[in-house]
Amino acid sequence: MVLAAPGMLGNILPQSRLRFHPMLAKALQQRSRAADDFAAWAQALAREWASTRIVCAAHSAVRQLEPGGWHAELTHALSAIRNTLDHHRAQHG
Repeated sequence: MVLAAPGMLGNILPQSRLRFHPMLAKALQQRSRAADDFAAWAQALAREWASTRIVCAAHSAVRQLEPGGWHAELTHALSAIRNTLDHHRAQHG
């Protein structure tokens, strides 16, 4: 997702980096390796779509990225949810 300031503030304030939805913990399947499978999927997506320059995030904003920005931002977003994934691993394996 991308957070963008509403209205005129959107012209002044920068958009946020790409991030995963804060409700991800509830979306992960309650099974062993679900967190690992999600992380592997996100890493593959970062690599396979590395040339992506425009992201249209549902219900939020369109984000234009610099070359290499997709991989860098998705990798950062994955790093930002490390605690969520670790907690899921602790509960479900």
